[in-house]
Amino acid sequence: MNTAESFLPGHPVKPHGPLIQFDRSAALHEAELHEIGDSLGRLTQRQRQILEKIVNGLPNKVIAMDLQISQRTVEKHREGIMHRMRVRSLAALVRRIVLYEAYAHGGDSVAVIGEYPVCNQ
Repeated sequence: MNTAESFLPGHPVKPHGPLIQFDRSAALHEAELHEIGDSLGRLTQRQRQILEKIVNGLPNKVIAMDLQISQRTVEKHREGIMHRMRVRSLAALVRRIVLYEAYAHGGDSVAVIGEYPVCNQ
């Protein structure tokens, strides 16, 4: 019996491939890169400021204090950002920005966790 089976009796561990692999070709198609770039180009200056803070993991309350605006204003800008970036979740927004930045800065490879590309290496 392996270690995992001792923690989960009756649930054998199935071997999978490596969790992280590096493959630039799997990350983005050229069309998606252009779409992200176009979407970023449609953001206002304030939306770009807020997007930068979102991608850096700051909560709405902290963003509001930093920019001296109300938390509700941050929420409305965030809605606008997500609409213009054509995403429905914060995770999807951050993924698109990180991948776009990786390619924009000429990274040689992108980390892929499972089937999802996540960052430049």
